[in-house]
Amino acid sequence: MSYTQNSRRNFLALSAAAPAALTLSGAASAQTSKASEGTLPGAGRAAIVTGSSRGIGAATAKRLAKSGFAVTINYLTSADLAAQVVRDIVAAGGRAIHQQADVADPAAVKALFDANDKAFGGVDVVISNAGIMNVAPFAQMTDEAFHRMMLTNIRGSFNVLREAARRTRDGGRIITLSSTSIRARRATHGAYAASKAAQEAMPDVWPRNWRGGVSRSMR
Repeated sequence: MSYTQNSRRNFLALSAAAPAALTLSGAASAQTSKASEGTLPGAGRAAIVTGSSRGIGAATAKRLAKSGFAVTINYLTSADLAAQVVRDIVAAGGRAIHQQADVADPAAVKALFDANDKAFGGVDVVISNAGIMNVAPFAQMTDEAFHRMMLTNIRGSFNVLREAARRTRDGGRIITLSSTSIRARRATHGAYAASKAAQEAMPDVWPRNWRGGVSRSMR
């Protein structure tokens, strides 16, 4: 199992430029031979993408489905949008389900993985994409906005990545999306950048304690 971290901007550019790049980069050794025989690189494999009812998450889910992955679409409140992503994938010949979950709630995250495992038998790729971006000068940031953003971006990422560490099958890949705001130093992005910096700090210790060892690449 390996871990990759990308900024949202770089991740979007990667998926737009190379539809199969997401799957090929996390392929198991046996997958290469299958792909060479004409099998889609994600055939027989499953992916969970959090926050995938729209935007980067939806685009990523569709790319994975196009490459043969069965995909679990996660949403918080946008049930109609999530259902449409599923319909789009199925209409294109893929397999997908949608499951509501607030990633800040560990029980909901467990239920998300349970739904995926029930539908597809396990998970091979987990992409932690769900996040909240509340921006304001420090003096104007409300307690509520700050607290909710930290719950989703830090605790939510932890919940998803912890469950992924427990369940991702051998040869799988775990990906989290960060943000260029960490280094851009925008005046209104202080709290948001702090939440994303916390995400980037998590992987530093994971290779030492995840089962089977984890290789970490930073892009």
